[in-house]
Amino acid sequence: MFVIADHEDVARAVFSPKMVFRGMILPAAFELRPQMAEEYLSVMRMSFISWKEDILSIPQRKNRQLYGYAEMNVGEGWASIIRLL
Repeated sequence: MFVIADHEDVARAVFSPKMVFRGMILPAAFELRPQMAEEYLSVMRMSFISWKEDILSIPQRKNRQLYGYAEMNVGEGWASIIRLL
């Protein structure tokens, strides 16, 4: 696990259209799910050249298909852009 600085831009894979409302990503997409015993969130550093390919290479499962991804600046703390695939 790595610490991400406040100035960094990151992208988070979104696997459910329920995480998007009127074209905006919901805060729930960035919250830990206690029922899943999560201790961290997975994000891609957008400063890495391959970040988009890395998101697209996340294994798909029967009940989990990649819907899109959210882009945000860590210091701003809110994902303002959702890109659908």
